[in-house]
Order: sequence, then C-alpha cells, then structure tokens
Amino acid sequence: MKYEMLEVVDDGNLSGLDVFVLKIEDWQFEPFFKKGDFLLFTKQNDIEIGQLGVYLKGDRFFIKQKGNGILRSLNVNIPDEPLTADWECIGKFYGKAQLPK
Repeated sequence: MKYEMLEVVDDGNLSGLDVFVLKIEDWQFEPFFKKGDFLLFTKQNDIEIGQLGVYLKGDRFFIKQKGNGILRSLNVNIPDEPLTADWECIGKFYGKAQLPK
C-alpha cells in the first residue's frame, strides 16, 4: 500500500485527535466525494450507526456508512455489504481536508 505524509490545516478542533487523510482516487464515492478530494478521518475502531467511516477489508480501503448490520455504499451503483468480521473499522469521517497552499 502506498502512502505519503501530508500537512493539513488545523481548523482549531484537531488538537489531541489522532487523524489521517485519504485521497479519493476514483469515482465510487460520487456524488458525495470526487476524485482528487482529500478526506480527514479520526482514528477509531468503531463508529455509530449512521456515521461515515473508513473500513479495511483485506488490503483495500472503503468509505461506508454504518447501518444496522450492514455497510452502506455512498454510490447507489455499488451494493451495500453485510457488516461481517472481515471488515475492520479504522476511522471516522471528520471532513474534507484543507491542505496548505
């Protein structure tokens, strides 16, 4: 898995939070997020129903909305997935990241 370090502009609310950024690389999150968007997540291993999180399955990352026993896709063309033990929550969506200019 490739990664790079990015500096993020702190909105004043990031103090004390363990955060990471993911860059959207394809269309599967439209219409909510577009290719090239940088998304900020707080590191945590579970989220509440209705919240957006980033999940790891195998060696791939997915952004899904947690439902009751399911993970909802943001794109209506991608089916929802049952929430099983092979899905690992690694973060909660915080917002779009603002990168320094």
